[in-house]
Amino acid sequence: MKKMFLFLLLFISLSIALFADNISESGGQFLNLGIGAKAISLGEAYVASCDDVTSIYWNPAGVVFPLNKNVMFIHGSSFADITYDWLGYVHPTAYGGLGFAIQYINYGTLEKLDDEGNQLGIFHPADKVISVSYGHIFKLFAAGVTGKYIESVITKSASAYALDFGLQYSLTDFIQLGVVGRNYVSTKIKYKNVADELAKSLDFGISYFGLEGLLLELDIKRSSDEVFTLNTGVEYKTKISHFSEAAIRAGYNTRIKEVDGLLGISIGFGLKFKVYTIDYVYKPIVELGDTHFLSFGIEI
Repeated sequence: MKKMFLFLLLFISLSIALFADNISESGGQFLNLGIGAKAISLGEAYVASCDDVTSIYWNPAGVVFPLNKNVMFIHGSSFADITYDWLGYVHPTAYGGLGFAIQYINYGTLEKLDDEGNQLGIFHPADKVISVSYGHIFKLFAAGVTGKYIESVITKSASAYALDFGLQYSLTDFIQLGVVGRNYVSTKIKYKNVADELAKSLDFGISYFGLEGLLLELDIKRSSDEVFTLNTGVEYKTKISHFSEAAIRAGYNTRIKEVDGLLGISIGFGLKFKVYTIDYVYKPIVELGDTHFLSFGIEI
């Protein structure tokens, strides 16, 4: 319990240091969109246990844990014809784990209107993030960092740079802790004459896997927009054969409260056969439309 208390104290101290003078509406809100069908189906509670390619996003400390080279492709479709694609690669070395990823969000085709509602043409807003990660295991914990180049296009383009920092620590044989600061160091993203700070957040996570086949997740997130969110998830995994396994998952997060319906609930499943994995998640949002994500992974 003493170690748990010290970890929570670290989270609180970092939260105060990061946000004491930085509470505002931030730019680059698309950076808060979760990565990967598995993590999203767990309610986006994945900071403590992430150990796959998506660690590049969730917690760069987890980049060190894949024992083999891994590639993952993610595709998502959401309301208003928004599509989402992400490609990541993790490469283990004798000195730690390396990760590379590119993310692209397409918001479709929109009409450009003047103040009186007259059509002036069309435009194609989109966001892109290129990430490079490094993770290393120290004596007592794992640590990692992700550097990001961020580009956002509305009618004109804007860009920024940012760093994420993460830690993972095994409290016991079946309890894992994690903390990550997203965009902890960053430049401003500027559209025309307006420059905004990037959305920053500090996440604390705990995962429990003491029961066979069962994983329980809990994350607390503190953002620079003065918002606390609570994310929870559960997974049950079972072997189908010597070479394959299946998992079912469910989660809930409190990130958005203004929309009625089932916003925040997610359900999904995963299948693994030898070196191949496939994960799917479904998020029902009554007023806006449903969101679907598929992830495909392979160990090389």
